[in-house]
Amino acid sequence: MCTTHYMRAKRHGSPDVVLRRLGRSDQERFWQYVSKTETCWLWTGTLSHGYGSFYLGRPEGGYRQVMAHRFAYELLIGPIPDGLTLDHLKDRCGDKRCVKVVADVYSPAHLEPVTLRVNIQRGSPNKAKTHCKRGHEFTAENTRPASSKGGRACRACDEIHKANRRERERKG
Repeated sequence: MCTTHYMRAKRHGSPDVVLRRLGRSDQERFWQYVSKTETCWLWTGTLSHGYGSFYLGRPEGGYRQVMAHRFAYELLIGPIPDGLTLDHLKDRCGDKRCVKVVADVYSPAHLEPVTLRVNIQRGSPNKAKTHCKRGHEFTAENTRPASSKGGRACRACDEIHKANRRERERKG
């Protein structure tokens, strides 16, 4: 038995137990995990990397995982525009669990579609810096990716480090 069916058998006595209650729509299941406060709509279900995650039923059977804030946006507003991602606005709540996409009497929406670049710049104060710590400007020619998570490094500093390393090896 695979892990999924083993755990179903262990928890429910049979590996063939249907875990989803029939007759409940994805929307009904989604809203049961949202706790609305005066300012936020907080996701109380499963989290993935701090963001709410939710399983949608597929017409052909089975499920697919979606991010709760993206599902809320598409449910209440419409499709997320191509090339944009949703930003959890820091001046509202900045909470990754928040799924509030519409304004109400208490507060404005807490999510905004923006480009990935804008989202990264808003999320990290280091991304908004225009110069490295040694004063070199971050331009297209002088900047290289430093990690898979969007980090960046200064090429001028790289050259200084290489020259220093060659000098140390030469003296060696």
